[in-house]
Amino acid sequence: MKSIFKAVLMTLGVMIIIVSSTLGQSPSKILFTRAPLGSADNTIYVMDGDGSNAQIGYEHPGDAQLMHWSDDLSKIIFSSDAYSTTGRHELFVMESDFTNVTQVTSFGDYWGQSSPRFVDENTILWGRPQIDEVCSINIDGTGYQALSNFHPYGKSVGQIDIRNDLIVYSKQSKSVATTFDIYSNNLSFTNEQQLTNNSVADSGPEISPDSSKILFVRSTASNGYSSPKNIFIMNADGSCQTQLTFASGSQTYGHSLWSEDGSQILCYYRDGSQNDVVVMNADGSGSVNITNTPDFNEAPYDWRNFCQPETEGIIAGTVSNNGLGVLGVTVTLFNEASEVVGSIYTDESGYYEFI
Repeated sequence: MKSIFKAVLMTLGVMIIIVSSTLGQSPSKILFTRAPLGSADNTIYVMDGDGSNAQIGYEHPGDAQLMHWSDDLSKIIFSSDAYSTTGRHELFVMESDFTNVTQVTSFGDYWGQSSPRFVDENTILWGRPQIDEVCSINIDGTGYQALSNFHPYGKSVGQIDIRNDLIVYSKQSKSVATTFDIYSNNLSFTNEQQLTNNSVADSGPEISPDSSKILFVRSTASNGYSSPKNIFIMNADGSCQTQLTFASGSQTYGHSLWSEDGSQILCYYRDGSQNDVVVMNADGSGSVNITNTPDFNEAPYDWRNFCQPETEGIIAGTVSNNGLGVLGVTVTLFNEASEVVGSIYTDESGYYEFI
């Protein structure tokens, strides 16, 4: 939004108001899906970080999900069966303004794709459940390779997240499909560390902005998938596992995301029949429903700060009388709330400058 500045000049009993503007900060943005109750076809939406200004980003037939911005915010990767040449969920990439949609993969996997992430502006990592591995591919569809080696050991990859050279993922034993644990590794897959180790299903790991913490979702249901599900937090080495939400019965929390300063968590909350997007403090307190749409199911997939740092600017001008600069005029600068920001005098040429 724009912050309006008023310079009020007093000279010869005349008030002169000068209005200028500087580019202020835009709100954070959330990529999320929305589907009418009873429908499995999710549509990609974008909204401001406070839940306002929700708009369709990519309108399509079929289902789309798993959206994620590139680090430079120029592109979005997502999974969809809409317009897929195989009729299955494939990976697609598009510009951040939801134009120039291009299909990246064409595997026709029955189990679809999982948690695509940009490594850089041209390379994607994701989990490919059909072959049980973490894979990479260029956004033009070239350079495909499997990076992990889980399948020979009877393991299957679930959701992943990456930050710098750290990757976290959920992995299950194929012979015990109801049990998932969280692991960390480097992007060369040479330093795997098991972070959780229990008889429940831990999934959906998300690395904090400073890489010191990991959010994850734990299901205590006997099948490993059903409600209740709750959000937990732990240190990056797996220590200090702490429950943040306390769903019970048919309630569920999921798709947890960090704010970019690490102070808040975004997720969906299902009350047993319908999903809304909620935001809470990083300790689980202060939960607020920011969508509150009883006729739709919603789930967030990415939350980014689109604010650009305030650029240094100069507010300057000249006070003149009959073409001649006036010395000693008081120039007072106010912000949008009519609070005084600063006050200076014009010089001998009538010039003033706020930096």
